[in-house]
Amino acid sequence: MMKLAASLGALSLTLLLWFPAAASAQNDCDRIVLDEPGVLDDAQVEAAAAELAEIGTPVIRVFSRDGLQPRIDELIAECFGDGPGGRQADLILIAVSIDERETALFYGNDFTSQLDPVAGGIRDNVINTRFQNGDFEGGIVDGLATIRSAIGAVPETTPAESTADGDDSSGGGAPWTFAVGAGALAAGGAGYGIHRRRKLNEARNALAARADQPLVELGAARERAARLGEQADVWERTVVGQTRDELHERRLEARQGGADAERAAGLFNQSAPEGIGNAKQREVEEAGARLDELIDAITRFGAGLDRLMAFGNLLDRLRVAVPTKIDLLHAEFIDAETLLATRRSEGWNVGAPASQLASARRSIETIDVSPLAIDLLALHDRVEAAEAELFSARHELQTLPDRLAGLTSWAGELSEAKQMEERRIAAATKGFAALALDHAGESWRWASDHPDEAAEHIKQSAALRDLALGESIGNQHWDEAGERLEASGLQLMLADELLDEVDALFVDLRTAKEGAPGLLAQARHELNELIDFVATHDPDLPTRFDVEPQRVDEALRGLQAELNKRLPNHLRVAQTANRLAHQIDVLLHEAAEEQQRVAALRREVQREIARAQRSIERARSTVGWEMVGSSANRELDDLANELQQLPASLEAQLREANEIADRATSIRTAVIARRRRQSTWVVVGSAGSSWGGGSRTSTGGSGSGGSFGGGGSFGGGSFGGGGSFGGGSFGGGGSFGGGGGISGW
Repeated sequence: MMKLAASLGALSLTLLLWFPAAASAQNDCDRIVLDEPGVLDDAQVEAAAAELAEIGTPVIRVFSRDGLQPRIDELIAECFGDGPGGRQADLILIAVSIDERETALFYGNDFTSQLDPVAGGIRDNVINTRFQNGDFEGGIVDGLATIRSAIGAVPETTPAESTADGDDSSGGGAPWTFAVGAGALAAGGAGYGIHRRRKLNEARNALAARADQPLVELGAARERAARLGEQADVWERTVVGQTRDELHERRLEARQGGADAERAAGLFNQSAPEGIGNAKQREVEEAGARLDELIDAITRFGAGLDRLMAFGNLLDRLRVAVPTKIDLLHAEFIDAETLLATRRSEGWNVGAPASQLASARRSIETIDVSPLAIDLLALHDRVEAAEAELFSARHELQTLPDRLAGLTSWAGELSEAKQMEERRIAAATKGFAALALDHAGESWRWASDHPDEAAEHIKQSAALRDLALGESIGNQHWDEAGERLEASGLQLMLADELLDEVDALFVDLRTAKEGAPGLLAQARHELNELIDFVATHDPDLPTRFDVEPQRVDEALRGLQAELNKRLPNHLRVAQTANRLAHQIDVLLHEAAEEQQRVAALRREVQREIARAQRSIERARSTVGWEMVGSSANRELDDLANELQQLPASLEAQLREANEIADRATSIRTAVIARRRRQSTWVVVGSAGSSWGGGSRTSTGGSGSGGSFGGGGSFGGGSFGGGGSFGGGSFGGGGSFGGGGGISGW
């Protein structure tokens, strides 16, 4: 019996009484008793179920109609899972459908040896007998007691020794019918209770473990918020104005974060009202989602507290830093004012820095940090602004000599650049005078005024430089002096660009004068090559290749005439000769490609003409002695004449020769067809026939086809062949091998 008790240690009892609200049953998988229509005495049934609590977890359900077996399948799929791993051997299931007057009893492999002999009697003689009299809780209570007695009375067996045949009767003449249910449990997943509960317990444990740290963090955040609230009360009593407004915003943000966290914690607790350890599957899922929301809210809560603490720390620092900074600035003001007196004694204009220093000092001296409540943020901004003014004034005083030296040096560099550009202007003017001796004026006169324009830019540059050195620097307007020196430099750059164009022109003219004769001779040489190629392949080239070389020749003659002038335009000759040489290269390449294309086309035409001639001769030989041969011969004569009168265009010759060859072939084909019609003989019924050459159909086999007229198949398919009736297992495949069934009452 000890071994038997151990084997029954994981028993899960499921009592299922079916009533209309199936969804409610599916959503309350872990309730011991679910009696929606109220036909049971819950206390009485739960007391009977408690008798089995020492060896399992009893679960009781009450439902109604729409077919018992589909409802069982839905319940098991929802509450215990729908995979083969969920079929447990230690499950007992009692299902009742009031409207259909049916009862179902199923049990797993662990109980087959104990319950197989008595299952039918328990259902028909115990449960159904009480149901017939309307005593539903009595039937369930007596059935539970009898099941427990049967489990404890039968000797223990191993699963291998148990049977899977279920109950051995259908209830005799009882009003409730009983059918074997082991296969239905296997197919519908009726043994999923233990697996589902194990998964549920795992989910509960995981949720509880995951909730530990956030709950601890929430408690710590609450304590931290309380401490910070006390500190914030102290800060609030010591600040006014902008600082107090900022502190209120930080406190409000922290309070809101705390409220959100408390709200999230409340929702988390409400999602599992009986505790995580007793939470149902849907409650575990909802609690998991609520826990995520709680974690996010705690994070925001902590961030708000961090910002409040950081702001409070800033206030503590400013309360010490602002007075300290004011004391330090007093010493820096003394140093800056001493430097101001030194620069004034040196003769510098120090009006602007002196005004800045006076403004900054007034701002600092009017600050009062003695009251208990002060606007720390506003005072800090005020001290920072005064310090910036002090720094600017002191920097101005310190850099006065350096800025003068820098601007003076910049003006000296501009003066040197001016002198260099003036030398280039003189050289350009001299160069233009020399060009008039060797070059046509039209090739260089467009740039002859560049030196004068450059000289004007240089003049403007010098004027701006002088203003910067005199008026701007003399009045210590440093920014104005820098702007004028920059404008002076831009004028020099414009002059430099004009003189660069002049230098490039001189180089181009010199190069053109030296290279123009050679470029002209090279173009003439390439033109002669083109003319020779066109003359050699003239039949293969269109007329444009006769015209284009003539035009190029005229252009080259014109360039030679230009070059023979006393003052030629060497630039035009060189540039035009180079362009003509490129055009000649292009023409020569196009002529070569055209010649190759035409030569290939001519060869193709000759081959097609030869094919047409052969086709005509073959057709003549085919006509022979035919009586209608004279008509065919006339057509062939016409084709031969057309072949001798082809058009001039090679493309047209190729097209017409191809058509002539095809027409000659068509004539020959027509002649051959007429000859065959004149000598044809017909064979009718050459093949024998058989009807039904194979056997007739055979159930489960294949029948051979019959042929009719030699070669056609008739009835070549098989009737009922290839399939096996009952080839699969009917109701097999499940591991829930215990007995059970459905019966009506």
